[in-house]
Amino acid sequence: MLPKKICEDVKIFNRKHHFPQILAILIAALCSLSDGILMSWTSPFILKISEDKTNYDITENQASMLTTISPVCLMITSLLFSNSCDFFGRKKILMSIALPQLLALALTAASNSIWTLCLSRVCAGIAEGFVLTVLPMYIAEISEPEVRGTWGNVATIFVLLGSLLINLAGSYCSVKTAAYIFMPVPVIFFALMFLLPDSPYFYIKVSEQKKARESLCWLRGVEEVDHILQQMKNELDQQVAEAGSWCDLLRLPNNRRALTAGLFLRFSQQFGGSATIVVYVKYIFEKFEIDLGAEVPTLIFSCLSIVLVTVSASVVERVGRRKTYMFSLLTSGLVLLMIAAYLIVKETIVSVDLSSLEWFPAALLILYLICTSFGISNVPTLMTGEIFSSSIKAKGISVLALSYGFSVFLTSIIFHFLNSEVGLFCPFLFFAIVNLVSFFLSSQIVPETKGKTLEQIQDDLRS
Repeated sequence: MLPKKICEDVKIFNRKHHFPQILAILIAALCSLSDGILMSWTSPFILKISEDKTNYDITENQASMLTTISPVCLMITSLLFSNSCDFFGRKKILMSIALPQLLALALTAASNSIWTLCLSRVCAGIAEGFVLTVLPMYIAEISEPEVRGTWGNVATIFVLLGSLLINLAGSYCSVKTAAYIFMPVPVIFFALMFLLPDSPYFYIKVSEQKKARESLCWLRGVEEVDHILQQMKNELDQQVAEAGSWCDLLRLPNNRRALTAGLFLRFSQQFGGSATIVVYVKYIFEKFEIDLGAEVPTLIFSCLSIVLVTVSASVVERVGRRKTYMFSLLTSGLVLLMIAAYLIVKETIVSVDLSSLEWFPAALLILYLICTSFGISNVPTLMTGEIFSSSIKAKGISVLALSYGFSVFLTSIIFHFLNSEVGLFCPFLFFAIVNLVSFFLSSQIVPETKGKTLEQIQDDLRS
């Protein structure tokens, strides 16, 4: 056993040489802050622009159409630009995200018609496609396993923070004022990205050994990185030796398993109601008809989601991705079942007086948030950048981004249809069933990546 003093010195050294990686993750993830702002923009402003006949002559149906544009553009972008980060580098593509994000906010600020707002949502969808495709890849390639496990969900935290900020702004500001307030965010992100190196894996892949070494020295905070660089090169050579065409996503066993796991994570996350409930949380609280109204519980829900996802990072790293995801699916499914049961009684059995239990569904929704924060909310995003081989990573992540956009689009339609045609209990029942079925499937489909290098994960997928 090592002396206590040596152990403490090792821990201090690790913290010091992890700091550049943490800083790089925090700066790169700033694009997720703008992404959260743009993604949730429709929540506070659709009703405002449809009611404001002075500045906008837009009907409620036209305004609601804005929610479908971004997911469609996200899907198109993720496929058309699937190989861009392999040609131009992760850093340059990340920096380019600032342009459509800034354009989306500028068009919103200048808008006075439905077409200008539609163009704004197109830009937002393009930006989100790049964020989902490139950011997980960059974070996975610049960080060591222990840093990636603890700090890899910063992007999710920033998305939630952006959602909270735009909802707050929507409560007190006009459409144009809110757009002006958030326009500096992509500019700051673009400026700070100049401080960061590109991924050492990218430099090795394009045979820029000197730049790869400089990048690794910056990220690890040490000068002696030759053995790490050689190890990375050997691992990358082995992965690149594998074919990297679209067909190879299904042909090679490790790629097929990675794709299956990634698609399962994204579909189980979205069809389990995770994003839909967050987006429509204010509407859901209004339907619960509690004395506090919808504003206060919605604000509590948004703030608590940020705190919980932040706290959950260390839990996910200690317990493991698969275990926390399974626990999150099971508990979330059971909570959603209880909400559905309450709503069935409320909506169908008029003779039952539930006035003394009006707090019950709101409390269950907060409990649901706690359950999703420790798995469903962050594990799919965290694992997206980990599970694919370098030879196929850009294509694999693009397919997952496409599946994300498709599932967000479809779950929104499912929620609206089931709610309007059957009742609010029905979408909750649907989400509960998806979560419980996913729980039983996840042990066979989701790999464990805790504490493993990218090459070790590929070795597990090959076996």
